[in-house]
Amino acid sequence: MRRKIVAGNWKMNNDRLATEKLLSDLRDLTTKNHTRILVAPTAVHLAQSVTQLKDSPITVAAQNMHAATAGAYTGEIAANMLKSVGVHTVILGHSERRTFFNETNTLLAEKVASALKQDMETIFCFGEQLDERKQGNHIKIVERQLTEALFNQESIDWEKIILAYEPVWAIGTGESATPEQAQEMHRFIRSLLKRKYGDLIALNTSILYGGSVKPNNAKEIFSNENIDQQISRSNIFNKIRSWAMVRGIYDKGNSHTQYVKLMEEAGELGRAVLKNDNEEFVDAIGDMVVVLTNMAHLGGTTIEECIDTAYNVIAKRTGKMVNGTFVKDEK
Repeated sequence: MRRKIVAGNWKMNNDRLATEKLLSDLRDLTTKNHTRILVAPTAVHLAQSVTQLKDSPITVAAQNMHAATAGAYTGEIAANMLKSVGVHTVILGHSERRTFFNETNTLLAEKVASALKQDMETIFCFGEQLDERKQGNHIKIVERQLTEALFNQESIDWEKIILAYEPVWAIGTGESATPEQAQEMHRFIRSLLKRKYGDLIALNTSILYGGSVKPNNAKEIFSNENIDQQISRSNIFNKIRSWAMVRGIYDKGNSHTQYVKLMEEAGELGRAVLKNDNEEFVDAIGDMVVVLTNMAHLGGTTIEECIDTAYNVIAKRTGKMVNGTFVKDEK
């Protein structure tokens, strides 16, 4: 099951004292809960950060690593060096590495392979430029980045992968993708994961959004169903789908069998209403939501999409109450 994640890339900022102060403040503010916190200081402060955050729930990540394990690569750092100071997470593919250091999908594929081989958790970044977005090529660009640098790996331990979508045009510019734009892309990414690796990987892989996320827009962005951090609504639906997958409902069931089950639960709901039995009433509605979640999945959609579609239809609907029922106005 996906966890909520907040990750901070400090880039080339903060000297030793500033790093120490910021880590101290973060440690004091952070409690152990469902949200996972990651920080990525500069390489020279990684060991200091690991020591200072010992026994805290905050994870220290590196901003980069080389694909090789050793050699004549001046200024570079290898995975085993990171692990030797207690760092087991690395950011790869950041847009600034792609732009300023000409890191290609081919090079990143080598880095990802090396990181995974050496059991490093990898935060893989990707995203489109402004002109690619304006030309309507953002979907193709993201698909190519994922396919060429990540999906072509011979072996992927998906428990070691965190995806991070970052529209380049929204990084450090003050601009931010609208919640609809972010949701569109994250939904597409999950569909790619589903086609390539199946439902469980698609449901359980964390996908972060990075692009001028600030206190005044974070809640709105992260409330979208496919973006991690997630609101509880999506989390419970994901739990239902994971439960159904483990029990073979999606492999052996179909919409017809689930419809029969839905009618059974509807009957139980009716009996609960007639008996004024609140406990059975709650149980029956919950069971119906579970069945509808599974029906949606088997029908090639999601319960969230169905709810959103229905709400968008009724949101502007006008009408009046007649005998306890809302009757819409005729057009």
